[in-house]
Amino acid sequence: MIMAAGLVGCDFLQGGLVKQPAQYTLPKGKHVLVLVEAREGVAAPPAFATTLADQIGGALWQKKVVDAPPVPQEKLIGVQQADPEAYKRKGIADIAQETGADVVVRVYVTQLLAVMTEDGNVAEGNAEAYVKVVDRQGSRLWPGDVTGTKVTAHVDMGLTADRSTAEILKNLEGQLGDQTERMFHEYTPEKHNEPMH
Repeated sequence: MIMAAGLVGCDFLQGGLVKQPAQYTLPKGKHVLVLVEAREGVAAPPAFATTLADQIGGALWQKKVVDAPPVPQEKLIGVQQADPEAYKRKGIADIAQETGADVVVRVYVTQLLAVMTEDGNVAEGNAEAYVKVVDRQGSRLWPGDVTGTKVTAHVDMGLTADRSTAEILKNLEGQLGDQTERMFHEYTPEKHNEPMH
């Protein structure tokens, strides 16, 4: 009996990571647009915003966080390309209405950086973004903080060996996507560091 109890205790410790609840539950029956924007001066790779938005939207749909597929990024690109100068002046409500979205998950990237050493190698990677949810009238649904909820990503020096700047930025993108979509559903944290994407 003592041995059995010991085994049960060991299993509990190994699998005892506490599930994290959703920080916010997206409203059901709504068309959701994931809108990724980078702050001026952030050097994001081409298609960064689209691929990150697709990653987040795909995860929300796959994990049944939303009950309809997210608004396709092609609709957003169409609005952007129709009049690039006018698009820069649009608010979230304008973008929501022109893409047919009821709710917008906005991811505002304020840092995306691969730090280089003097000899040209990648030393580490860092990224930061703020996430908020807004309705089609432009009213903030979540969080209470006007800037949004902060998410960060980091690649340690030990993981950068023999990896290009593009690979590090891709890893940071993946981490931002994982952390953002997890805000909207229950999940169990990993026991190890984020994997390279």
